[in-house]
Amino acid sequence: MKIDVVLPVVGFLGLSHLGVITSTVMSSLGVKTICFDPDKSLTEELSQGSSSISEPGLIQLLNSNSRRQTFTSCILDLKECDFVYVSCDVPTNTEGVSDTLPIERLILLIRSNLPDMDIVVLSQVHPGFTRNFADLTSSHIYYQVETLVFGKAIERSLNQTRIIVGSRNANDKLPKAYLQILTLYKCPIFIFSYETAELVKVAINSFLASDVALTNTIAELSEEINAEWEDIVNALVLDERIGRHRYLKPGLGISGGNIERDLNTLVKLSTQVKINDSLLKTIIDVNLHHRRWVVRKLHKYGLLDPMPRTFGILGLTYKKDTNSTKNSPAISLIEELPRNSRVLVFDPVVKSLEESPKVAISFEKSALEVFRQSDVILIMTPWDEFSSILDSNYDSHFKDKVIIDPFGVLRRESGVLGLRKYVTIGTVLK
Repeated sequence: MKIDVVLPVVGFLGLSHLGVITSTVMSSLGVKTICFDPDKSLTEELSQGSSSISEPGLIQLLNSNSRRQTFTSCILDLKECDFVYVSCDVPTNTEGVSDTLPIERLILLIRSNLPDMDIVVLSQVHPGFTRNFADLTSSHIYYQVETLVFGKAIERSLNQTRIIVGSRNANDKLPKAYLQILTLYKCPIFIFSYETAELVKVAINSFLASDVALTNTIAELSEEINAEWEDIVNALVLDERIGRHRYLKPGLGISGGNIERDLNTLVKLSTQVKINDSLLKTIIDVNLHHRRWVVRKLHKYGLLDPMPRTFGILGLTYKKDTNSTKNSPAISLIEELPRNSRVLVFDPVVKSLEESPKVAISFEKSALEVFRQSDVILIMTPWDEFSSILDSNYDSHFKDKVIIDPFGVLRRESGVLGLRKYVTIGTVLK
């Protein structure tokens, strides 16, 4: 006779990208989740199966979970839970400095209303943060490393390769309910001290940042000496010391705030304990250099002189498959265009900007409209829908266009051969 296993009820506090994705994926595994946020309009929106978060598959998953996932703005609704996650995204400023006050408020909120509730901090925090809260009550607090990626968050949350938990002491025994939930993901579980787990997260992003910096540096060098970066990549991935999973596709550096934050955290910690932080600062400087690659190309080809031009910006988000414009190279670029420029913009998900740039911009209905009306086209986000714009719509008047395409979105198109100039990172095709 088959006995149905009763799974624990899990709470989530904070319903930004991290909380919504993690709770929704957990619910899809059969777990009842109760998801709290003080913003009542947000919880009502999610209750209706809708979300402003741009993430492939999210809306479908929300609607399929309607019987197992509850959204509320009443903190006492969490009393039914066996334990809760603190899962709000951590805001950062333009310098990559974190503001952990929203996390601290949520922890204190659950402590004051449900003091015996076990807490798992899922939000990104600096080493030493979790231990500061460990002695506030008799209940337990843990830190769990998350490695979601915008645009692939559901896939990564569902198919985790390992789970890393920070506890008061390394190798502590986890509460039964918490461990029962973690085993649903069918991957190795590691228990470290708070500080070790917190530093793991920072270390992961810092290693990624170093890959990005080195890739972009060598790709830019390739342009200057007529080498072909794409051919170099084909050789690198066959070296087992490097491999095909490294960050070898060049772009405009790191953006979005999360990795910048972790680099700055390491610099701060290195300063505190007085170890050499020059490598970390170099990675940060190199990243800022590559964020301005497009601006350097515009200067090189005399496209930032006072002559009136129409610039077309395709993509505003800092990467594809997200609606975030945090530290977006496209936004920074717009601010550097000549004041007498006409600037046309299209992004599949961003239809307006919270803050108006210094240069007046016009949002167009399609990428093709931007392409047709612009003298210079700048592809600032590698959205998939931009990749076939030339081959499917090419006509003779396109030949006078200048396209600066850092990500090589159009690289394989025959249409680029008819352009006045086409430039991408790692090579100059024309």
